[in-house]
Amino acid sequence: MKSKKKVCVLCIDGLEYDIVHGYGLKNLLQKEYGKVELPIKEDEDPKTPIMWTAFFTGKPPADTGVDSLGSVQKSMGLSWRIQKLMKKIGVKKMMLEAVSGFNIKVNVKHDFDTLFDKVEKNVVISMPNYNEDLTNFLIRNRIADFIEEKYSQKRFDSLVMRAFKRKKKMLLDSLGKEWDLLAIHFFFTDAVCHAFFDDEDTVLYYYSIMDKTVKEIASKIDDDTLLVIVSDHGCKRGLHTDYGFYSLNEPRELNNPKLTDFHDIILNEIGGAG
Repeated sequence: MKSKKKVCVLCIDGLEYDIVHGYGLKNLLQKEYGKVELPIKEDEDPKTPIMWTAFFTGKPPADTGVDSLGSVQKSMGLSWRIQKLMKKIGVKKMMLEAVSGFNIKVNVKHDFDTLFDKVEKNVVISMPNYNEDLTNFLIRNRIADFIEEKYSQKRFDSLVMRAFKRKKKMLLDSLGKEWDLLAIHFFFTDAVCHAFFDDEDTVLYYYSIMDKTVKEIASKIDDDTLLVIVSDHGCKRGLHTDYGFYSLNEPRELNNPKLTDFHDIILNEIGGAG
């Protein structure tokens, strides 16, 4: 029987195995790392909210009904309708950009249990299809504007880094709280892969920022905390890859885990199951 652990999960969107491994980003690699099998069909593009729902339920999309972007929009309910209305009248991006320095969440109610419902002492920060920060929706829209040269690189970088630094501060502040499970979603790695699809040096620059952030987080957690890094898919040259990435600060010999496996892996660590 192993001892009970706290678990800190860095959900890093679009984190690409080949970049992390290929450039030897040692803080992201930690002591054990590998690829993650995704619950998708052959040639299916892994969609962010669908994949993260599979992660925090431990179930494939068909079992939860969250198997299309339409089903995600339906689960968001009023929040999605408000966004559509704002977009229709042309103020969505402007209003979101004005409030991008604040933590405005889209809380989603589901008919199924999640990993977070099963751990009483938890802190969850900006998880897609659970309590995602509205700034992520703005950044998704600004990617297209940037590629179409309607939005400058300086402004795009400012928006992405402002959101990242705010989330990082929330994470650092949360480390001092009482929790058994702390999970945070970082979106900017996926955003820059799409925006800078033809500029590997710029993508690597942003990856190095994430690598340094992991080093800082690792230095602040205690020996009783398992640090899990996981991605919902990879991203190369602006396109999603059909596998994710994971790493652990302690070896567990997971051996090509499925994304849905992490639900039980995390619960077992917190519960001290052997």
